[in-house]
Amino acid sequence: MQTELNILIAVTTAAFAVLSFFAGRQSAAEKSGARNESYKKDIEHLKTQLDNIVQCVSRNSEKIDDVLKRLVQAETELRYTISRVCRLEELNDSHGAGHGGKPPG
Repeated sequence: MQTELNILIAVTTAAFAVLSFFAGRQSAAEKSGARNESYKKDIEHLKTQLDNIVQCVSRNSEKIDDVLKRLVQAETELRYTISRVCRLEELNDSHGAGHGGKPPG
């Protein structure tokens, strides 16, 4: 009877040990799954933020391109205006020089 009781205690202890082991593994797997789910959410958030940044940079790049085009156009117009002013000054100087440096009057 004592031997049977010892065997029963040993088997029960072994069964609890095996159940505890598998329960611990299941708990660890659940924690790992929850951690993985958290990582997935973080990655999705980062991906969304990165997409937003890419869109913002693209819009800013388009704005910069537009500003550069307008700057080139303004520079061209300024060169043309300076050229006209220089021609008018030359015309005025040559016109005034023919009258003794005085405007005709």
